[in-house]
Amino acid sequence: MHIFAFLLPEMSYLQKQEIAAGKENGLGKKTLLYESRLLNHEKMHEIRLALEHGVNEKGVRAMRKLHSAQEMAVLRRRLEKGELVSGRSLYVPAVLVMTAVLTLVFDMLAYRKPYLRLRCSETEIEEGSVFDPAAYILDYSMKGGTLILPHDVDTSGERDVIAVYTLENGREKITKTLYIRIRKKDPEGLSKGLR
Repeated sequence: MHIFAFLLPEMSYLQKQEIAAGKENGLGKKTLLYESRLLNHEKMHEIRLALEHGVNEKGVRAMRKLHSAQEMAVLRRRLEKGELVSGRSLYVPAVLVMTAVLTLVFDMLAYRKPYLRLRCSETEIEEGSVFDPAAYILDYSMKGGTLILPHDVDTSGERDVIAVYTLENGREKITKTLYIRIRKKDPEGLSKGLR
């Protein structure tokens, strides 16, 4: 019984009708589960229907926590179908699914495949100029990998040269090739204007 029950008005005619209907339909003392001046007749009606359709006391207590008769009707239908509706049973699977998804995402981020991208696949440089291998790297995965740059690219004469870039991380090895055409030095800079 509510501590301030004496302040509440007497039960309405409709509330009394719900209690009487429950007793007529064989609920007996189970009507005590909804005999409360705190519940309006619509909420009492939903609880009475739930009890008449075999919903247990735990389900009725869950219904009483709801704010409206419409919410109670939805819950009553679910309880009548035998669905699990306790607060924990709905949250535990959701938490487990979210934990699995987050674990998968973090694993994918941690073990992301290494990558190595060059600015171009071929280039031309003048004979005798210094080859800077770092200038041709666009992007590469830095986490847990070692980048090996090509070294000793000879630019002393006119020819085609291959520079090999390698990224290793213990499990995988990525190689990218840069084709270099070394052309004769143009003393007047005419070839730049013609191209």
